[in-house]
Parts: sequence; C-alpha cells; structure tokens
Amino acid sequence: PFAGTGRTREAARRPVILAKHGWRIALFAVTRAYNPAPNAFYRHVGSRHIAYADTAWLYPAIRRIRADSAADLVVLSIHAGDEYTPLPDQRLVDFVRGAVDAGADIVLGHHPHVLRPVEWYRGKPIAYSLGNFIFQQRPPWTNLSAIFQFTVEPDGTITVGLVPIRVGFQATLADSAAGDSVRTRMQLSPTAPTVSSTQTR
Repeated sequence: PFAGTGRTREAARRPVILAKHGWRIALFAVTRAYNPAPNAFYRHVGSRHIAYADTAWLYPAIRRIRADSAADLVVLSIHAGDEYTPLPDQRLVDFVRGAVDAGADIVLGHHPHVLRPVEWYRGKPIAYSLGNFIFQQRPPWTNLSAIFQFTVEPDGTITVGLVPIRVGFQATLADSAAGDSVRTRMQLSPTAPTVSSTQTR
C-alpha cells in the first residue's frame, strides 16, 4: 500500500485504505516542501507524480471519504513547515485545521526536523512535526525526538502517547534527563511519560 506518489497525479492523490482489526483507515499523504521547485511546483515534471498539499482537491477528497463512509478513521500525513522552528507558521496551521474541518481525525506533520507540540483542534490531534528518527544532523536540538502512539478507542476517544528517543543512524531510548527535555518541549508532565492528552471524538 502507498499514498502520496504514483504513476499519475490522480494516483498520487488517492488515499490508501488500510483494513485492520475491523477498522478501515484512510491515509492521505501530501507535501508542501519540494526541493526542486519550491515556488513553482506545477511547472516541474515531478508534479505529475506527487500529491501537493492543495486545498482545492484535498478537502473535497476528505469530505468524499466521509460522505461515502469509506473509512472509520482519516489520517493526513503532511510534509511541510519551516525547518528547525519550534512552532508552525499560520499558513500551515490554517491548512491542517481546514483538513480537520473537512473530516481528518489525525494529522502527522514532518519536515521541520524538530519536535513540535501536539495541538488538539475540535478534539483531533495535530502533530505539527514528528521530529527526526533515523537521521543525523549537526544542530543539537534536532537530536532528541519521540516515537508517537495514537490510540483510537471504539467509542472514538483518541489518546496520544510518546516514547522519548535520541535520534541517529540507530535510534535509542532517551535517558531520564533527555526524556524530561522531550516532555517539556511537548508540554508533558514527567509523571505522565506515556500519555500526553485525551480527547473525545
């Protein structure tokens, strides 16, 4: 299964539907960061094979999934945002909130290389940046991250947990001081290391 790329633009925009334990999960994968043509995406040959994060097609596609009852859960993976910054810019905030308004349940952001706090919007978690994982960079603030766990109960309750890690070519668990640093960045209490917040769908 794949999403976000394909032999045609239409295929790239198509969500993958994953079926597991009686759940159907629709995953959309899109990007707003594209190195060869950051300001002229549709003039680049790669635009024929990559799903660009464009509200004109994405929001209606999410609404169709909901209207057709084609999935129990809709997840949006988005590659976007300013690198190395602790908070998202307003354009990205508006974009992903619009995706939640259209029907997305969970948003997974990546590209900034640093962890960003999870925002709860209309009871849905938005992870603006998952940080690094199997990667190595010089800025020290890029070398602490987390493994996220999103749990959705049958009643629609969504819980977000995390495991602090040190990133590198082989990720390792972060020690207590580093783990506390990750939790502070994510606005978590050191006494609650695995669960950050719970909201009802």
